[in-house]
Amino acid sequence: MVNDLPVKFLEIIARALWLILPAYIANASPVLVGWGVPIDGGKNFFDGERVLGDGKTFQGFLIGLSLGSLTGIFQIRLWADPRVQNILQTQVWNWKVPVLLALGALLGDMVASFIKRRYGVQRGTPILVVDQLDFVLGAFFLVSIVWIPEWFTVVTWLVITPWIHLGTNMAAYKMNFKSKPY
Repeated sequence: MVNDLPVKFLEIIARALWLILPAYIANASPVLVGWGVPIDGGKNFFDGERVLGDGKTFQGFLIGLSLGSLTGIFQIRLWADPRVQNILQTQVWNWKVPVLLALGALLGDMVASFIKRRYGVQRGTPILVVDQLDFVLGAFFLVSIVWIPEWFTVVTWLVITPWIHLGTNMAAYKMNFKSKPY
């Protein structure tokens, strides 16, 4: 029984990553576009600062929503395979779950950008924890309309996401997709 603990722990992590994958893809995809029309239209808020900034574009939003949703649709197709069901031991979603995960991730990131602008934090300036978890929290809150993940899945997301976020940002920086490694 005790020897099963590391295996169970790895299973929980793998399952949690599988379930949040549409949000991860949605959050990472906008850098692939690298340009676009700002969602805030270049407008300032009442405080004189940009509403969101140049980093949040319609093109980035659409690519993130599309790729995140398509990832989830592909996952649903994979779930039809009994071998995948046996490995993941989780329920099959309908199309709403990946779409809401992707949309929630993008909206969570936009909310964080809005808050950062209110505090005068410039685009690209990191805020520890906020920048790593904004999209996961947005995804969780929005998807909770139709599906509530188990508590240990959410805790796993909150613990591993900052590390994954750091690693993927470093990789994107090395591949010249990002101008800063964070």
